[in-house]
Amino acid sequence: MKSFLFGLLGVVIFESLLRPYFAIGGACPDLGLILTAYFALTRGAVEGLFFGFVSGFLIDVLHPSLMGWGMLLRLALGYWLGGFKDNLFLENFYSKGIIAALAVLIYELGYHLADTGFSPAATLYILGRYSLLGAVYSMVLAFVLFFFAGRTKKKEPEFTL
Repeated sequence: MKSFLFGLLGVVIFESLLRPYFAIGGACPDLGLILTAYFALTRGAVEGLFFGFVSGFLIDVLHPSLMGWGMLLRLALGYWLGGFKDNLFLENFYSKGIIAALAVLIYELGYHLADTGFSPAATLYILGRYSLLGAVYSMVLAFVLFFFAGRTKKKEPEFTL
């Protein structure tokens, strides 16, 4: 539960204060979706769904142009990614990072379709100009997150007589 709350706090601080400082060529990583992918791929669909819902709500409050749409997309992606936990063999951090990048692209596609009034030309322009670089940037951050999360040693159970 602590990691869940710290993740939400990190998303809010990043989105509200630090995001402009991490921009490269106008593209920023999507920390909320990276953490949604992390919780979904490591803890299951319900936690991914719940983290996607709460982080999407908090991000929609910060950027209310399409209130609720980002929350719905993140909720659905969290649940969908949670299905990969048991159905795919995601042993190394590369595969989890690539899935997180695909989730970012799907989220960006859905969000920009609604933002541009379902205009395919404008959506493809935004995807090509900002979203592809943002997905690569998010994938690199997801690699780092999954690498360090996988290196933590689990405690061995103690046996007492």
